[in-house]
Amino acid sequence: MADKAGYTTAIGAGAFAGWLANNWLGFAGVLIAAAGLMINWYYNHNHNHNHNHKR
Repeated sequence: MADKAGYTTAIGAGAFAGWLANNWLGFAGVLIAAAGLMINWYYNHNHNHNHNHKR
């Protein structure tokens, strides 16, 4: 049972690695876009907030 489970896990890991190899650019692009939007919102929100406090 342990050998069969390990073999299945290896196949699953290999398939997942292959999928990542084919899709990592798109996945990375989504992450970068999401991070950029969050950083942009965070920076603008804090910048405006701090600017208002300085007045």
